[in-house]
Amino acid sequence: MAWFRKSKHKAPKEKSRGFFMSAGHGLYRNFFYVTGWLSFGFLKGNTVSLWRGIKQVLSFREKAERAETFEQAMYRLGLTEKDIAERYKNTRTQLFVYLSLSIAIFIYAIYISVVASLVTSVICFIIGSACLVKAISQHFWMYQIRQRRLGCSIKEYFYAQQKGTRQK
Repeated sequence: MAWFRKSKHKAPKEKSRGFFMSAGHGLYRNFFYVTGWLSFGFLKGNTVSLWRGIKQVLSFREKAERAETFEQAMYRLGLTEKDIAERYKNTRTQLFVYLSLSIAIFIYAIYISVVASLVTSVICFIIGSACLVKAISQHFWMYQIRQRRLGCSIKEYFYAQQKGTRQK
């Protein structure tokens, strides 16, 4: 029954500070612990990760190492003209779904702003904007398939939309 015996090695005694000194130290540590109140470590970690994400989104990527044409990419991926037509059709369907969803959400956001709270309508506008961005990206992919070119820039895309040119 050795488990209840006291240890032979004694820990060094801490220096007694007295009642008022220990109470004062505890009061100082807890009362003036502003970084603890504000959760400074948590806020710092979130801020660092937010800045990393912003830098990643706003950084420009290097040019692709592989410069290939649309036909070379079709050959590399093993796609036929029928597959390309099917992907174009699927992309067009997704465009219409995202576009109609964003319009419905914008209408609902206007309705909510009149009837209910402004915060809910702002959230609806944000969600509708995300759907609209996805619709624009689907339209951009349709443009690239229609032009049969890879790596079209956004500038070329917007210029073609202004001119209204459609090449097949």
